[in-house]
Amino acid sequence: MLPPQIRKFDIVEQFSSDADGSRLHAVVEQLQQNRAQYKRRIDEGVEPGDADELAAVVSAYDAALNALPGLWERVQQEQVPGQSPE
Repeated sequence: MLPPQIRKFDIVEQFSSDADGSRLHAVVEQLQQNRAQYKRRIDEGVEPGDADELAAVVSAYDAALNALPGLWERVQQEQVPGQSPE
């Protein structure tokens, strides 16, 4: 079961009514587009200090992109009575 403090996040509320995964896909697509913008800036060449900051932003996007499908799955499991998360 998701902890109560996690269930309060807007994305969790959105995922709870997203049985077909369309909201998940929209969020993932937006994150991928944003990530690509930061990655492009790095690839175009920036000052070393700026590159480190931008790389940290890209890493944060990567973490979100990796975590969101699992979060969506957990939320969906909680929507099915009698089914417990693995």
